[in-house]
Amino acid sequence: MLTRVSKKSPAPRTGIWEPLVELGADVKQGELVGRLHDFSDHSSPPLEIRSQRDGALLMMHFPAHIDKGITLYVIAQDIQK
Repeated sequence: MLTRVSKKSPAPRTGIWEPLVELGADVKQGELVGRLHDFSDHSSPPLEIRSQRDGALLMMHFPAHIDKGITLYVIAQDIQK
């Protein structure tokens, strides 16, 4: 069995990253992976970040602060050959 690594999922804006899924967990497309909080605007709701595909959560950004464009997470999929 081979593993294909998904396209990296970059942060759409600078903020505070709140992961909601454990590293190594299986996720489904559309599942809530985490929230991105904008502390420069306390009245704004957090931005929900959802999985772009089914697979296993291979990598996740660790420090809470993240800048726009930095990878939030990577999802891997097993592929049959």
